[in-house]
Amino acid sequence: IIGLMFYTNWWLALISMATMPLLLGLTYLFKEKLKRAFRAVRDALAALNAFLQVRITGMSVVQIFHQEQQQAAEFDALNRVHHAANIQSALYYAIYFPAISFINSASIGLLIWYGAGDVMSGVSSFGERFAFLMYIHLFFRPLQLIADRFNTLQMGLVSTERIVKLLENNEQVVNEGSYQPQRLRGEVVFQDVWYAYDWGGQVLRGVSFHIAAKSSLAIVGATGAGKSTIVNLLVRFHNIQQGKILIDSTDIMEYDLQTLRSYHPQLQR
Repeated sequence: IIGLMFYTNWWLALISMATMPLLLGLTYLFKEKLKRAFRAVRDALAALNAFLQVRITGMSVVQIFHQEQQQAAEFDALNRVHHAANIQSALYYAIYFPAISFINSASIGLLIWYGAGDVMSGVSSFGERFAFLMYIHLFFRPLQLIADRFNTLQMGLVSTERIVKLLENNEQVVNEGSYQPQRLRGEVVFQDVWYAYDWGGQVLRGVSFHIAAKSSLAIVGATGAGKSTIVNLLVRFHNIQQGKILIDSTDIMEYDLQTLRSYHPQLQR
């Protein structure tokens, strides 16, 4: 359509495209705002699903400690966050779609304003102006259709970000040690251990404890508190950012990785 417009009359084409910078700027701004809004929707939904999963599977515990009202209040709070995030995304869409229609009308208005005098003076024909009106309509019609489906497109893009990030993750734990003891006594020491996943905040903050050989330690806590993380760090599924983990007074970084993981059943006992 743009090619036909410039081929027919380059001056009228420039006038008709005068609103293009506004259209591009508005589309970019809307895209960024909507992406953040859908991220908030996704995070709120993930928190809501995690809350439901934990409370439903642990319903007997909730009832034993008479926590029904408190848990219902927490669910309402999470649900309000999810509702507000959806309202925000709908608000951006409600602004963007009429804005596209307004820019379309502005382009037609500019064309009529500048072109009416040429028609009256005989510089150009009425048919040429009418053709430009049709060109503008044909040009903006697909943009309006895209705007109508832009929220669905952005929702799909945001939803795939986590999958793409997982597929592109090449993080590997390097086998840096060579220590291969024949047996373990089973003494475990955590010294001021800090750890954070790339996708979130700190999971462990200055954790320190000592487990003597041939003894047991029970670790309890809410979902996401770091229980599984402690066990995974012990066999170096991940490397800590700060602190030390010692097994039998030897830093786990000095152990051969395969040897360390072969001792995992012994550590569990």
